[in-house]
Amino acid sequence: MATCASCGEELIPGAQFCRNCGAATGNEQDASPLENRQRPTTRCPSCGNELTARDLFCPRCGTRNPTYRATPARRKSGRRTALIVAAVLAIVLLIAGGAAAGFFLIGNNDSKAPRKPTAPPHSVYLRKVRPTVRRLQKSSTVLGKALSTVTTPAGRKPLVLVTGTQLTAVQRLRTNLADLSVAPPDQRLHALLLGAAATHRRYLETLVRVMKLPAKGALSQLKTAHSLGKRANGQYRLFFHRARVFPNLVAGSGMNNLVPLHRVLQTKLKQETEPTPPPPPPPSPPPAAFPPANYVGPFAAVDGLEQCYAENEYVACGATPSGKQASLYSGDGAYYDGISSDISGDGPHMPEGTSFTTNSGDITCGSSTRGITCTDHVTGAYFIIGDYYVIVANNGQEARH
Repeated sequence: MATCASCGEELIPGAQFCRNCGAATGNEQDASPLENRQRPTTRCPSCGNELTARDLFCPRCGTRNPTYRATPARRKSGRRTALIVAAVLAIVLLIAGGAAAGFFLIGNNDSKAPRKPTAPPHSVYLRKVRPTVRRLQKSSTVLGKALSTVTTPAGRKPLVLVTGTQLTAVQRLRTNLADLSVAPPDQRLHALLLGAAATHRRYLETLVRVMKLPAKGALSQLKTAHSLGKRANGQYRLFFHRARVFPNLVAGSGMNNLVPLHRVLQTKLKQETEPTPPPPPPPSPPPAAFPPANYVGPFAAVDGLEQCYAENEYVACGATPSGKQASLYSGDGAYYDGISSDISGDGPHMPEGTSFTTNSGDITCGSSTRGITCTDHVTGAYFIIGDYYVIVANNGQEARH
């Protein structure tokens, strides 16, 4: 088979020009059609000879083929080059990935070692103060309920007892907080709780003064009490926001709801400044048997020396001769609340051998020769208060004060 002298391309028999480079071959010109081993795709625009896709030039006249395209062999060569480049890039990426993985494994050769779980911030501190925070929340709830039930000037007397016992409890809780050892990361949170308890105590002290003053002076002190209550609520709200563990029950307790008390004091002031003759007393109804099966409100021992106040989940009592006080929280326990010099009340007297249960059914109080006994059915805790002693029992253990 003859080849082109210029480019080495295989020549078609009888071709006067090379179909690859267009060089003359020296063959004599022949008008017969040239032999073509491939299927023709077009004709030469000059001489009309049949051309294939591989013919860059017409073999008969040497005219360039306007429809020429690269041969499959050449396209295959281009694809082979692209595949080689892609393979080289893949190898480079594999080497780089392996080096990075080796560096990571060498730098973290202790990743399989067991790690101790880290405690969330303030977790140890919050476990220490949890009982104290619960007592502060319950104290706020009890005070809020007592404030909401004041509707007449005479209704202030039970509130005196409740406020006094809550003041004693908050003072004791604040002392416990002040004596607590706190790690440096928890000191700011602890300072918030201490400040809130201190403002809470000042608020209760102001409320106690309000109960003892005449209506005019009490109204003046009530403004101070309202300001202190708002401040205590704000401090508690900030503490609960930063602690993020306890629900803020103080916010909805009604501890700072002084509107009913303000109305009662205004009524009392009007009575003091504009006295009116009292209406004739209505005929007294026949005395009802006391106590009923279910009861909440003020009550007293048979001789009136122990004055008490009961709610669904809370009872507080004080002994007039000794000034000793006790309280019982449903689901929590019984507590000795110290000595107060201001214990008063006019609740109905309970005959010996009688008893009642709060409306919720959680607490039962009874009268006997020993005094008043109140028992929590949830925990079994109870207290007994007499003229000169208080017995408090929690978890089956009694303590006499």
